[in-house]
Amino acid sequence: VSNRSVFSSNNAKQAGVFALSGGAFLEAMEARFEFNTAKSGGGGVLTIETNATVAVFEDVEMSDNVAPRGGGGVVFFDYTSAEDPDVSGSLMLRNTALYGNVKASNTASIEIDHDAPHDASGAEFRTSIKVRTVDAMAQVVKTPESERVELSSRYTDNTTLDGTTKLVFEQGVAETVSFVIYYETDGAFVPITASLELEGRTLTDTKYIYLRPCTYGEHWNAFGRTCERCGFDQFSFDPRDECKACDGHADCPGGFQMLVKKGYWRSNRNSENVR
Repeated sequence: VSNRSVFSSNNAKQAGVFALSGGAFLEAMEARFEFNTAKSGGGGVLTIETNATVAVFEDVEMSDNVAPRGGGGVVFFDYTSAEDPDVSGSLMLRNTALYGNVKASNTASIEIDHDAPHDASGAEFRTSIKVRTVDAMAQVVKTPESERVELSSRYTDNTTLDGTTKLVFEQGVAETVSFVIYYETDGAFVPITASLELEGRTLTDTKYIYLRPCTYGEHWNAFGRTCERCGFDQFSFDPRDECKACDGHADCPGGFQMLVKKGYWRSNRNSENVR
């Protein structure tokens, strides 16, 4: 119990003032915590570890407390075994930390982030897929740099991932360098699952990624499971058809372009008949 007390300018490795564990209980009323520092992580004021009973704060002011290398500016708690402390009745001013300026926890889950333009099956993604480790407040938290998250897809036997599928974390974020999805057809949503073994837990997240259908100037290569662009002296106005040979009275640089030579014409831009 800590009532009507002032805790100021304390420095410790894992908690600026208090570290609770093993069923310990803290009640603070009309107290003030200021300019305290958790030097290596934890909470600027309080760290709640394994099996600790929740702390109670009433009419407390917490100001200018810091956890510069991790944790929370005020509280850091073990997500797997400690309760999330309620500090809503306290006055919070200018507390700062690497993760959360008020509260933070150890890793609670992982999240896949991919908002890139739609790519096709067999095409290298133009932007990366990112996986973040987040705490109970959905804040990005740092994991050991040796930890690796693995991307997989067990949608069908004909789904294959190629490129960077085992990703290394840096400051709580891992991302692909090169990445390709091969699927059995074009124009489909394919689930991608990220898996991370951390602290004896298996954390997973799944996101559906849309693979665009083949478009004009391409055709679907079922053997290669990819949309192929029609090459030089070929064209395609319908991705469901194979690429066709260019008319002798036109030039076809590839894709969907058919440039009619001087003295000839077509009835419309999608017509294959050159006259």
